[in-house]
Amino acid sequence: MHARIVTSHLLPGRTEEAVDLWRDKVAPAYMGTKGFRGAFLLGDRASGKAVSITLWDSQAAMASTEKSGQFQHAVGLFAQMFVAPPESSRLEVMLQVAGTGPDES
Repeated sequence: MHARIVTSHLLPGRTEEAVDLWRDKVAPAYMGTKGFRGAFLLGDRASGKAVSITLWDSQAAMASTEKSGQFQHAVGLFAQMFVAPPESSRLEVMLQVAGTGPDES
């Protein structure tokens, strides 16, 4: 599995708008893309720092979103919200661990 990590800083007061846009536009577009495995959007509302992590079956599946322009289009949706251009990196997921959380009984 492979991951694309995009780190950005949002203008003050634009965090909720960015979350809504990611949920309503970016996520549905990626859901229909071959090889898409899931995504996380993390952030610090106070500082405006945001990190998007998308997961892909393969490096080829992830790269296909760049070749098709889908990734660039998604980033472009947020252009007016960024303090500076976002940084993007691609990494292999070497280990994944999932838990069920603390036992509440």
